[in-house]
This record gives sequence, structure tokens and C-alpha cells, in this order.
Amino acid sequence: MSSETKTYRKKAQKKPLKRRNTSQSAFALEIPDTHPIVASVPKLKPQDLMKLVCKLSLTSGNFIDIKFYAYSRRNATGNVYKPKAIYANSYILRVKSPNYFEPLLQGGYGGYCATGPLHGDFPATFPVECDGEGYDSDSDLEDDDEDNAPGERKAKATHASERAPADPSTSYEEKGKEAERLEGPNDKELSAGDKEEDDDGDFSDPRSAGTIRLIRNFAYPTWNAFMYYLYTEEVTFAPLRSQTQTLKSSDAAQNEVTTPVAPQCSPKSMYSLAHELGLDDLMKLAKNDIQTKLCPDNILTELFSSFTSKYDDIRDMEIEYACQAAKDVVTKEPVARASQA
Repeated sequence: MSSETKTYRKKAQKKPLKRRNTSQSAFALEIPDTHPIVASVPKLKPQDLMKLVCKLSLTSGNFIDIKFYAYSRRNATGNVYKPKAIYANSYILRVKSPNYFEPLLQGGYGGYCATGPLHGDFPATFPVECDGEGYDSDSDLEDDDEDNAPGERKAKATHASERAPADPSTSYEEKGKEAERLEGPNDKELSAGDKEEDDDGDFSDPRSAGTIRLIRNFAYPTWNAFMYYLYTEEVTFAPLRSQTQTLKSSDAAQNEVTTPVAPQCSPKSMYSLAHELGLDDLMKLAKNDIQTKLCPDNILTELFSSFTSKYDDIRDMEIEYACQAAKDVVTKEPVARASQA
């Protein structure tokens, strides 16, 4: 279990979240928290929680106050790199999973956490590349040695969230330039003119800054889909690597950006995340999706995978499927021979 999540089951602190400077913070800012205490908010439907946060933003002046970075690629040596940004509203996260996010957003669980401009570059104190320990072989990471191979990784290479901008009117040439800009390690979504700094280089408006957190053990597509799930309670899972794949067209990839469909992620990666965070409902969704994608052609691959060896629940489910599949073969074989006689 990772250092960031090994204590997630501890009781969250009751006091309101205060975003404090850490030893790795590059900006001396104290960001005010004008939202009500999470414990005082009744359980709300996703749409009602979103309405509440929108209403609060009318007086606080900001909706996005947290920026995550997660690695998106893995090289031939096993190291992970190319961190990509995911923006979120910390209040929604704390309401949906307070035991995990309250400590995480205050710099808990170790790792890299800073306070600074949300539209600035990737923090210099954060590692651009690190070892891939903790990532499953069938995770959401794009593998460098599989760029030209068929299957899920190549299909995902055309995924709209990584290769196409949100504006459907953008030309294909502009899309390529936009993709290169978005996938770089430096996150420069805004121009220098959008950054209002005083003469000393500090931000004059604390609401333009927030918490910046590096997510160490979950890949970019997994964390991106998880944020969407916390907002909407909806999730879309990609095919397993062991399944036969068909490549997405550029139009289909673009459609995923311009419609409210949930971003895809690996059901295995999401199961691992939900297991570590103790999110039983999400874990069940991921398990059920894996079960629907088992077939006689891939059951042995899945049964002997490193992912299955980690989770008894998954192993038992796949053993049950394998036994039933074998029984069906034994039952149908005499019938097939009789029909050929």
C-alpha cells in the first residue's frame, strides 16, 4: 500500500481545511476557506452538491482551488513520466470522501504538496520522472514500447483528453499543435498576461492560487476518471488489454471531449484505487465491469495476471468463471461430436 493512502481509513479531522505552506511550497500564501464545514453538509445527490458548490463560488470568487498532477506514461526502464494536470474543486472531494481528502489536501500521507498559482508551470520541486513502483502492468499508463502495438494503449493514444482540444472548430493542424502543448511537462494553460503578479513576483489575488498535489501511485487517466466520478457518480471503463481491440476514429475521440460522457479508465486501475481508498461502491462497479469482459479467450491471461494475484475477491470471481467455462466446454463437446457423426 502506498505511503499516500496507507492511513486513509483514519478518522478525518473535524476542523475546516486550511491550506498551509509546506516545506515544498514556492509561494507564501494563505488561501482563505469560505466554504461551510464538510461535516455540516447533508448527503446530497451529485447534481445538488454541484449546485451548492456553484452557489458558494458566487461569493468566494473561485470554483477550482486544487490542481493535481499525475503521470501519464511509462518508459522502457519502468519509470513513469509526463505528469499532466487535473483541476478540481476541493470542497466536492472533501464532501464525497472526507477521510481521504481532508488529510491529503493538508499535505498528509507524505509525497509532494505545494501552494501556488494553479495555472503556473509544473513545480520545480516535483519530480518530472520517478520509478514506476506501485503501478500495475495493466494500468492506465501509456507504455513507450507499445506505441506501435495493437490494443488498448494504441486505442487510447487517440483519446480526446490527450490528443484533441475541447474546441470542435479547431483545425486538424491546430489540434496537433494543441496536443503537443497540453502533453508537455510544463503546464502553461494561460499566457503570461493572464497571471496578475505584483512587482515582487507574488500573486496579488490569493484566489488565483491553491493547493498543488502530485498523485504518485495512480495514473493520469485513472485519477481524471476518479475526479469525474466524485462529481457525477458516473464512470466509463476501457476494454481490458486481453480483449480484442478496435481503434477509435478521430471523430469518436473528439466526441468524447465535446459530450458529457465520462472519461475512460482501466477497470483494474480503478479497482485498485477504490480498494486503497475504501470506496466499496466504486470497487463493485470496477469488479462487475471486469467480470463482464471475461471470456474463454482471455480468462487464463486474467487469472494469472499480477493484478489478480493481489486481490482475493477478483481471483475468486475469475476462478468461478474459469470453472464454469470449462464445464460448458465439457458439456458441449459430446454434443458437437454427435452432430458431426
